[in-house]
Amino acid sequence: MQDSEVLTFSFKEVQKLYETSPVWEKFGRLVAERVYLQLNERVEMFQFMSPQQRYEHLLATRPELFNQISQFQLSSYLGVKPESLSRLRKRILHK
Repeated sequence: MQDSEVLTFSFKEVQKLYETSPVWEKFGRLVAERVYLQLNERVEMFQFMSPQQRYEHLLATRPELFNQISQFQLSSYLGVKPESLSRLRKRILHK
């Protein structure tokens, strides 16, 4: 989707960093908390929001995604078929 540079660490290497550096231990905790919150938000979106509400939420919280990913990827992320996404977008634009 976008050019990225990714660093990878083995589980063993991460554990060693945690043991030897409080800064890395805190960093790992913060990353784990962030991932948990994002996962929890996503699960709640699918449990409690309609597809239109998910679209509007994403539009309000992550508008940059609409220029960075394809409509197919967006529909997959929202859990709708591409045709349904087109209808949703049309309905929201005509509000």
